[in-house]
Amino acid sequence: MTTVNELLQSIQEAENSISLGQILEIYPDLNRRTAQRWLRQLIDGNKIIAEGSGPARAYRPLTEGAGSDRDIYPNYIPLSADSRDILDYIDQPLEACHPVGYDITFLQDYQPNESFYLSETLRR
Repeated sequence: MTTVNELLQSIQEAENSISLGQILEIYPDLNRRTAQRWLRQLIDGNKIIAEGSGPARAYRPLTEGAGSDRDIYPNYIPLSADSRDILDYIDQPLEACHPVGYDITFLQDYQPNESFYLSETLRR
């Protein structure tokens, strides 16, 4: 009988991402609904990443390059929809980020406890 650990191992050993259909071909005894539930558990446990949607949805392991070193908020910490949007934006791959110019004088002109970025009302 197939286990969730065997499913995770198959995803980790796949050369590329693997679809649900391919998983069911590897494990013909595995019920489709059980496989979907296990995949959701692995995603929620930050073991794998889902890419795409619908029939084209594929799964791959969470690797060093995929952001495993980032802070991951557990599901039991409630976050607003805006907070989740911000996290999704921050967690996007570097290729999707837009470069922003940097003005070194902004940092050089700063004098601790003398100059301030925020207005006095906002600081209070």
